[in-house]
Amino acid sequence: KYGGIAPGEIMRRPVIVIDEANVMMGWNKNYPEDMGTLLRFFVSITKEQKRSHVFLVTSEFGYQTWLSAAIASEFWAPRIIGDFTKSEAKSFFEFELERRRKVVTVTDEIWSQIYEVCGGNAGTLVNLAAEVEDSGDDLNSKWERALKSMYQNTELPRLKKLALGVDGVYTAAQFADATLLMLSSQHFAVPQDAMLELLGRHDYALDIQGDNTPSQDQLMSAGQKGFEGLVKNNVLCLRPYSDWAQDIPLQAYSGPEDELAMVTPSSALALYCLKLMKPKLDRYLTEWKQKQASKAWYNKLKDLLAGLAGFATMRGTMLSMRSGQGQKEVRKEGFWRKPGVVGVVELLSCFDLLREVSDDIMKLGR
Repeated sequence: KYGGIAPGEIMRRPVIVIDEANVMMGWNKNYPEDMGTLLRFFVSITKEQKRSHVFLVTSEFGYQTWLSAAIASEFWAPRIIGDFTKSEAKSFFEFELERRRKVVTVTDEIWSQIYEVCGGNAGTLVNLAAEVEDSGDDLNSKWERALKSMYQNTELPRLKKLALGVDGVYTAAQFADATLLMLSSQHFAVPQDAMLELLGRHDYALDIQGDNTPSQDQLMSAGQKGFEGLVKNNVLCLRPYSDWAQDIPLQAYSGPEDELAMVTPSSALALYCLKLMKPKLDRYLTEWKQKQASKAWYNKLKDLLAGLAGFATMRGTMLSMRSGQGQKEVRKEGFWRKPGVVGVVELLSCFDLLREVSDDIMKLGR
């Protein structure tokens, strides 16, 4: 009567579900016009004409960034399902084993090991179930080999390669800093703003060492490129608040009303691999910070030498004046703007620089 939708009618509309929707990102490279037409069609039959629902399903969190650039935010909304909770995951895994007719008893001890590696990720648990055989007395060793097969030749080498950095996208130091921050955070989740600021500090590393810290907005803007690269390569994922997800506690967010996005590892398997990589990442980041401190010290030394060069110029001018030849120049307009005179001011700043360099040398010595 009033042109609205009657209760329950919305559920009778057709639902289009596209699984592995991340494949569309590849189509966009070769068929950009066709892809644009398809996305406009989705907007037309959902938001505008209200004739259907469309679900684009993917496990790649970089898809959000791509879709944000393709469709205005008012036409779609992300809904993160997340992984199973620990108890749900165990029930699901036992069901998978029974479905495959594998007579295996999953003790609490074995399940703790499985959950440490696989978490509650359904796909990883399905793959693990396929690896396990009814091994009788050899059960423990079978579990160990099966668990290693989940990451040893797949996720771990992938992340080790990405840890070297991607030219023009993010550096190895940014990879190490970002992942170590997550590993040290509660629930392995970091607010998006904090992650952007951390990554942005790498672009301003020498400025910060030189006590010239940029604003928070500058740091976050500088960190955006590296952050998007780490998400695109499935190192990080951006998790908006979702009441569908149970794998990250509500306490990790500031509250559903704020919809604060959190940054986490891309998967439970990735989290486990990053834990294995942590000692090397720690060493690399420490070495990188020491190099930045050395570069900052070198820059201070260059400023000091430039100041001393100005002082030498001033000394030459004063000697010339003492000989009588330069006395006429003193009366000339603009004398006090000559390089030698400016060197007096530079010399005063040199003493401050000397003190700073001396302090830095003492710190490096410790």
